[in-house]
Amino acid sequence: MLKFSVVFNKYVIFFILLSNFLFVSIYFLYVRYLVFIPFFGIGLIAPIFTAIFFGFLIGVLFNQSSKQQALFCALEQQTAIKQISLLLHQNYSEEELMGKTIRLILGVSFAKTLSKGAVFLTNSHNRLILKGHLNMSDCALNKYTSRGIEFKECACGVAAQKKQSVFISTTIGYDYCLKCFKKEDLGLYSVPIIYEKNLLGLIIVYLETNHKKDPSEIDFLEAVANVLALVLRKFVVDQNIFRKEVELREKQKLVDEILGTTPDPLFLLDIETADFVYCNTAMNNIISKNPFFLKGYKKIGVNAFREQVHPDDLAIYDELNHVLRSGKDLFSLKFRTKIYSDEYHWVEQTVKVFSRRNDGKVHQALVVVKDISDKIHAENRVKKLNVELSAQNRSIKKINAELDQFVYSVSHDLRAPLASMLGLVNLSKLDSNPKDLKDYMLKIGQSVEKLDGFIKDILDYSRNSRTEIEAKPIVLKNLFMEIIDNIKSISNPDIELDFHSDEPYVYNGDARRISIIFNNIISNTIKYADYEKPQRFLKVRIKTSVKEGIIIVEDNGIGIEKANINKIFNMFYRGTDKSDGSGIGLYIVKEIIQKLNGSINIESEKGVGTKITIQIPHAKMPVLKTINA
Repeated sequence: MLKFSVVFNKYVIFFILLSNFLFVSIYFLYVRYLVFIPFFGIGLIAPIFTAIFFGFLIGVLFNQSSKQQALFCALEQQTAIKQISLLLHQNYSEEELMGKTIRLILGVSFAKTLSKGAVFLTNSHNRLILKGHLNMSDCALNKYTSRGIEFKECACGVAAQKKQSVFISTTIGYDYCLKCFKKEDLGLYSVPIIYEKNLLGLIIVYLETNHKKDPSEIDFLEAVANVLALVLRKFVVDQNIFRKEVELREKQKLVDEILGTTPDPLFLLDIETADFVYCNTAMNNIISKNPFFLKGYKKIGVNAFREQVHPDDLAIYDELNHVLRSGKDLFSLKFRTKIYSDEYHWVEQTVKVFSRRNDGKVHQALVVVKDISDKIHAENRVKKLNVELSAQNRSIKKINAELDQFVYSVSHDLRAPLASMLGLVNLSKLDSNPKDLKDYMLKIGQSVEKLDGFIKDILDYSRNSRTEIEAKPIVLKNLFMEIIDNIKSISNPDIELDFHSDEPYVYNGDARRISIIFNNIISNTIKYADYEKPQRFLKVRIKTSVKEGIIIVEDNGIGIEKANINKIFNMFYRGTDKSDGSGIGLYIVKEIIQKLNGSINIESEKGVGTKITIQIPHAKMPVLKTINA
């Protein structure tokens, strides 16, 4: 409308002046030559109306031209915005992107006159760094591209601090950004680039001096700033995504290298399908070299490995699914498997829940398999050594206790017969009566026999503890009858013998040790017989089976009080005053039976009798080696 008014007034004045000229000409002719007198009034009015008409017509034409020019500018600006928007889909750097943007902005009509401008972006220190420009001075380039500029009291600073567009018609004077006085007088638009209230940068467009502020031009620059904000945001997001992808790839590479160099097999297991999602190098080597798979077995996953688990450990192996479904996130199992070779290896399988589904069920689990065969064998060896040490410790304590008792008993049982013999010898020196001398010799012989029996018992104990088992086939009936004949020849007891033998299997054992058992048991039966009873008996039963030999000895002697039954196997224990033995016989019997891995059980009642049951397994026969000719 302003342009229309100017044009209209200019042409109206022109035609008024023209009309006045015509009026003066007609008036001059009238005065000088007296002509056109009738038409003087018409001549006076017509030029005025003619001037008004042509002025109005020309103004309308020029107003239409102004509208077409405004429409052209709008289309030009929309085209520039569209072209800037298309940069969003291009793979440009920040500098390239801002450089192309400022060129598109300066291609618009109102900015094309000077074609001078720049795009600044903020850095982490809130400084404006020049990223794109056109026709900027060298001073500005050196200043803006190196350290950038701070928010000062200039157009840039006001727009940046207030986050509002700024228009200045003239910039002559001191430049707070360049810290110098400007030599050229220019106007400018300074428009902030804002995303979510955060300042990302500025668009600066320089104008001719006294350029008139046009809202449409500011709208255009703000629209460009909005597009740039989206472009810059996408650029930042893309950079972050790219950086995170690089970091993720580097971390994944590092994890793969770590897992790949881990000597223990590791795999990621899909719980539902039982398939391997991931296997490290060690696990792949097992799969590729396992003899089970080399045979062409088609099944893959943990189901295939289950078939290589020791049958006794399948329940432990199957506990994997049960524990995973119980909600436990970390646990370990120990079992034997053949995944390493044809032989069973002990492994420890540590399972860690890797991911769960939305319903809480386990989706994937990370499994590490560690061969602990050496550890298990070492632990077993340590346990065995501990057992042996404990046994040795108990044996040493037992030996020490027995040694103390042995020293005491030996000093008594050896010196008593010797002292008795020495006394009888002294009596024989004083008494010359042949009959008394015969009694002295008889008593000396009894003391010698007692001493000899004690020494034999000590030798039997020593041999049992220090000599190995000498296994050979034995007919227990014959061995027992030899002992009976020897005892009868010595003591000639008045005891009825009830003997029965059932030996379908030949017994393999140590004949010398079995003889000591028979001798001590039968000797005690005779020694503790109840001679107040009208009849005395000794009942013996011998049986053999595939596994063992069984000896049962029963008598009706004086018996043993129940309180003393557990004591009769102690060294040097004497259960009655009638005992004239060493008290070591049944102790030796117990030691021999333990040496032969057997057992002995005694049932007795005072005044009734005693029943002894002995069970001794077959001894291992030595393997005969053949001599090659």
